[in-house]
Amino acid sequence: MEVKIIKFISGEEVIAKFEDGKFKKLRMFQLTNDGNAGLVPWLVLAPDAEIELDAVKYVTCIDAPMDVEKQYLKAVSNIQLLG
Repeated sequence: MEVKIIKFISGEEVIAKFEDGKFKKLRMFQLTNDGNAGLVPWLVLAPDAEIELDAVKYVTCIDAPMDVEKQYLKAVSNIQLLG
């Protein structure tokens, strides 16, 4: 399992698990009222959907930095990561 950040041609930035050729638990970055960044489901009605993305629909797909990956995993799994 890898955690990736995807930038779509629409400008959206999404973070997701990438496993077995599919993106899972896609979340969008959203600013909160206090100016911090939070994560919200990319597909509100199917937050745990597993999808395959057509490469022509996104600009880039990169590995998430370790600190961002930890925050994402904490948000989607309710597990507190150490370190």
